[in-house]
Amino acid sequence: MRLCLFCAGIALLASCNREKTAVIHTELGSMTVRLRANTPLPAGDSLEIKQVAQDEFIRLNTFTGSSSVHNTDDGKAEWPLSGTLVESGGAIIIVQGRKHTDITLDRWEQLNNRQLDPKAREQFKQKGGSLALVGRCKIAGELTTGTEVLNRIAALPTDNTGYPLRRVRYTVSLK
Repeated sequence: MRLCLFCAGIALLASCNREKTAVIHTELGSMTVRLRANTPLPAGDSLEIKQVAQDEFIRLNTFTGSSSVHNTDDGKAEWPLSGTLVESGGAIIIVQGRKHTDITLDRWEQLNNRQLDPKAREQFKQKGGSLALVGRCKIAGELTTGTEVLNRIAALPTDNTGYPLRRVRYTVSLK
């Protein structure tokens, strides 16, 4: 399974002080996201998708600095489910994810030496998500429209490093 990465070329940052809505525009369509307070936003006119991987997530940009979004491991029982916007390792990521079974969840628990609570297991089975991001991200918002665009982008053909063979640029605007 390929890791799904979307890296921006030039990214300036803006922060939301309260919940806002942003639109991510690409030539493949637009996605609308609801952002939590203080979520860093990419800005500029040279934002470009650098890597993609189906069934996991797309990385929108890499930035320096910190945000005050909620960590998935802080006891709030928030998980990187399909359609969730997260911040991880200085990047904003939209989780595409996939639905999991008891077998895949059991395997993940054994490999990672940790247990998902019963509610999280049900959410990963019903809604889907990225187990690769559990405990490694902070919840930053959610995708409200454009799931089909997310799926189109994640399905792009790539080279062996995950770089899309077709260049896809994007812009972000606040609603």
